[in-house]
Amino acid sequence: MSDFNKQEIFNEIKEYIKNISNNMQNIIENIRENGNISDLTDILDGLAYCYRGLNLTKELHINIDENNFKEKVEEILEAIQNEDYNLIADIVEYEILENVERLNTKLENI
Repeated sequence: MSDFNKQEIFNEIKEYIKNISNNMQNIIENIRENGNISDLTDILDGLAYCYRGLNLTKELHINIDENNFKEKVEEILEAIQNEDYNLIADIVEYEILENVERLNTKLENI
């Protein structure tokens, strides 16, 4: 992959992380109030793509550890099986959102 393509991917990831960081609170409220997780699955898919892209472009930035994200996704999947929407919302709010905001801050400084 050329450096140009890597830079383009990296820039797209930065923009996506910035956007979802701004929209996560609406998703959390929707989970708590309606038990609606459809938007969450889209966000988690997008974040997984971002982490893969960050691993591909790691020479352009600091190394990003995705293990915590994977653990939280597994916890969310378990909560979905148990239909525990409050737990899902808590994990998203206090774990995923905080990680996304930290990642957003790191990426903005690159």
